[in-house]
Amino acid sequence: MQLIKKLLGPRPLFYASLFYTSVITVLFLLPVRDIPKVAVKFGDKWAHVVVFFMLTLLWLLATMFNKWFVKNNMLWVSFWALIYGIVIEALQERFFETRSADVWDVIADAIGILIACFVFFKLKKRISLKT
Repeated sequence: MQLIKKLLGPRPLFYASLFYTSVITVLFLLPVRDIPKVAVKFGDKWAHVVVFFMLTLLWLLATMFNKWFVKNNMLWVSFWALIYGIVIEALQERFFETRSADVWDVIADAIGILIACFVFFKLKKRISLKT
């Protein structure tokens, strides 16, 4: 149980959030030809939902321990996650010939963010990490 509490502590979650954000940034900015094709209908939209669900949930958990951030962490993390999604789409459109911006990707991002907020809200009461 101690190991789980340590892993769910503020530093490991913060570093995991930074690492995850870095990895998905690289993946979102790869040329399309380097990305494997998915044979699932709306597969890219489902990928956006899952990626932004994980991104938001990780950052919500990481910021949950900051005293100054606790009151509005769901609002701020959601806001910045959505801004991040919009910026990624703008970068894809502007700087990559093989990528393009898609408003439906941003909508899928927002859905992933909302689901993460709902899950976090439900789990927040159950998470007690006081040692």
